[in-house]
Amino acid sequence: MKAELKTLKVAGEDIGIDLDAVKKTLKTGEGKKEIQSKIKMLAMLYTESEEFSAKLVRIVNEMKGILRLYKALGAYTQKIVYVEDVQALAYIYYRLRSIITPKTARLGKEFWDELRSYIYERTVVEEFKEVGRTKLEPEKMDKLVSEFAEKFGEDELRRKIVNQLADYFFYIRNFVREKTYNLVYRQIAEKIERLRIEWILRAVDTKTFLAKLKAIEDEIEEYKNKTEGKTLEDRLKESISYYVKQKVGKEVDFSNTKKYLKNLISRKTKILPKQESELKTRILEDLFLAGVEEKEAVKLTDELAEYIKKEMERLWSERR
Repeated sequence: MKAELKTLKVAGEDIGIDLDAVKKTLKTGEGKKEIQSKIKMLAMLYTESEEFSAKLVRIVNEMKGILRLYKALGAYTQKIVYVEDVQALAYIYYRLRSIITPKTARLGKEFWDELRSYIYERTVVEEFKEVGRTKLEPEKMDKLVSEFAEKFGEDELRRKIVNQLADYFFYIRNFVREKTYNLVYRQIAEKIERLRIEWILRAVDTKTFLAKLKAIEDEIEEYKNKTEGKTLEDRLKESISYYVKQKVGKEVDFSNTKKYLKNLISRKTKILPKQESELKTRILEDLFLAGVEEKEAVKLTDELAEYIKKEMERLWSERR
């Protein structure tokens, strides 16, 4: 594990981390920024869906296994021999996990209990509470990239600004990941992941990556402005309209669907098969009126009706 982690490469990117250097950092604080930059590059390249990241995923899973095994040894006296290595491994693993996991899933008692069982130094543990809280202004990021781009090539640029780039990327990515019950945010989350793969494989350079990420952030703000503070039927109408516009490029009013939604919502009961069938009829009618092609309209109808049904059930269950 130690040797493999030190020489690790993903998609041609050298992202190896020296465990001995991490141990030194935990003792003295020296080299902390460099270690944190390497962990953020690990986070940017970590994706379970792509073959190029398979080795990284395996190593992270092995880290988790080693930490659990160490903990399972209990009061075994020889544990003391490995304590510094385990602390360094835990620092990498839990910092990586805190970056890539949405905050609602990572800040529970279990996470902190696990972390404190490996790392006892309070100041080091406190550092983790700041991970993922940075909202970098895109204008500042753009200025930073432009300044560095004048001095460095793409390879060096990626390494120089990975801290800021990862903060910006995961701030947006984790925001939408927490809301993927919403079909619009789910669509945006997929778009963000495709963009990240393009950056990893160098299909887009860092400046283009940033520009597209900023466009996605603007898209999120536009959607929020269209839906926040609205009635449930208006939010649902705006959500499916926005989704269809992004999916097939058609502006759909969904006025017939909204009228039926208002009726459904007033009943405050689970949507029955007969009501779901009527809902699909209204959705399909609105899609046809907007000129959506029949095959695509039928497919969208099933998708939108399922979303509305689940979203209404989710919201009602929260209110109980």
